Amino acid sequence: MKKSMVFLAFCLAAFASCAGTGSYRQVYNNTLYSNYMPKNEIQVADSMQYVGNVDDKVLVSTLNDVHTSRSKSQDQWFFVECEQNANKQLLVKRGLTIIVQELAPNVKARFVTDSFTGVEGYLDKGRDVILGQNYDWIIIPTDSPLPEAEAKALEAKGYVMPKVFMTKYSIRKISGRGVINFIYFECIDDNRSLYDGDVKPYNAEQSGWDRDFAAAFAKRAASAMEIREYTGEGLPQTPQQ
Repeated sequence: MKKSMVFLAFCLAAFASCAGTGSYRQVYNNTLYSNYMPKNEIQVADSMQYVGNVDDKVLVSTLNDVHTSRSKSQDQWFFVECEQNANKQLLVKRGLTIIVQELAPNVKARFVTDSFTGVEGYLDKGRDVILGQNYDWIIIPTDSPLPEAEAKALEAKGYVMPKVFMTKYSIRKISGRGVINFIYFECIDDNRSLYDGDVKPYNAEQSGWDRDFAAAFAKRAASAMEIREYTGEGLPQTPQQ
């Protein structure tokens, strides 16, 4: 698992942003609006509320607050579903993190098409085509679903990340100069409300993860968000900074 996670961390490493004037990405009503790279609207399930990004000092957003990311360091957005534990901590049950990466103009490297070649220990992987664009994905058990910087940023906002997760990583390459990453994850321990019937994550008879559980997880991951063409309809006329 360590080899897989090191490779995934490398794939998800952040790059400098090179957005042009007038370009923006902002969250409003639990939807990420991006009018450039990529030009999409990403609506996240209502059960996972937006809680900010790496540089955002707002701990929990209200439904109608607008959070705009214009600086190059603000390219991660966190959506989580959590509950308060016995110690009154916010325990993350599942979540979705969206990361946009852009190569700086002076960088000669380009992003590869299949970002998961060489990853071991996965349950399933494939490619979805959404609005004519390819999204490579992989489902894999992890000790920590997020890169270190993103995990620390979320914990700094007061959220507790459990130690065992099932995670779906999805990556779309954007013209070789950028990528958008979707990291959907669920806590495996003490999360029965997400499971159907008596299906348990681990099947001793199969000596591995239960196939039915993995299939149900894949369905929940698919329903966690909807990717649409960008229109900007419904946004306030003057976004808050």
